[in-house]
Amino acid sequence: MIAEHAPANDKHLKAFRAECSAYVGEIYAQIEKEPAPQKIYHYTDLGGLEGILQHGTIRLTDIFCLNDPKELRHGMDYAQGALQEEISRATNPVLPTFSYRFAKDLSEGMEDVGRFFVTAFSPRGDHLDKWRAYADNGNGFAMGFRTAELEESGFLGADGQRTPFSNHTFSIQYNDEALLQRHRKLASFAARHLPHDAEGEAMMPYVLEYALHCLTVSLLHKHSSYLDESEYRFMQTWDVRQYDRLSTVIRCRRRANGRYTPFVEHDWRTPSKGALSDIIIGPTICARPGEFERARTFVEILLRDNGYDVSQVKITRSEIPYRG
Repeated sequence: MIAEHAPANDKHLKAFRAECSAYVGEIYAQIEKEPAPQKIYHYTDLGGLEGILQHGTIRLTDIFCLNDPKELRHGMDYAQGALQEEISRATNPVLPTFSYRFAKDLSEGMEDVGRFFVTAFSPRGDHLDKWRAYADNGNGFAMGFRTAELEESGFLGADGQRTPFSNHTFSIQYNDEALLQRHRKLASFAARHLPHDAEGEAMMPYVLEYALHCLTVSLLHKHSSYLDESEYRFMQTWDVRQYDRLSTVIRCRRRANGRYTPFVEHDWRTPSKGALSDIIIGPTICARPGEFERARTFVEILLRDNGYDVSQVKITRSEIPYRG
């Protein structure tokens, strides 16, 4: 996942990279020990339901184009704050310049670090906030998947093939203190390994290496106020050396606000068609007399017409009294 941003004979950079990689690897190992939920739900609108069932793919969105940009900024603010703490200790005279270059790279989108694409699930299958935010204000659907089958046969199984990307799944962390401590650790690595005479282009490989690991750590976290979401995240990462391959599969859609959002698609149906367990019809639909029955018939036809065994997919209504 980590790009080679500098000559292999730069011993300081090699030491910096090794320490950062080992530390972030430990974090991943710790998180992956947590048991995954048995079932996870993906909230979507009507168009999303049709696309996922018809094409058998799930979209993973570029992290810099998420619905809530504050989500990513939260983690990176901690990264910048940790750097400022190191600067205040005056242990490395070039850290102020390093911090400036890091902030500049962040503001420019960090595509020189790598590309990250994510999609969100949750073990909560009938959750009001999610209906509002991700399923057309309750007019959408929550698609339930058996986690193990969706992961091992599908998303994570792709890593066993010769792919130009890396896939990861994990429960989002909502511990702000842990996030701060992790960024402090990375900042201390930068202060220790960055040569005191580094300047100009010689500094950029360190900036990119630091940005990569800060971004990776930040994507494991959300602000603690979002704890109720219990997000389970699927993430796909592309190394900068694979951008030519990425250009052949990346797609883009125009959102209601006029902005264009890059995404990649994951084929979940081919390796794990049986992972789909149930579909919940949103509360706003169910609040209208007779509408649940019509929506259920529509979903059954959609499943049947696209080759699914309707008897194996349970279709239920939301129990939340919400009219949208």
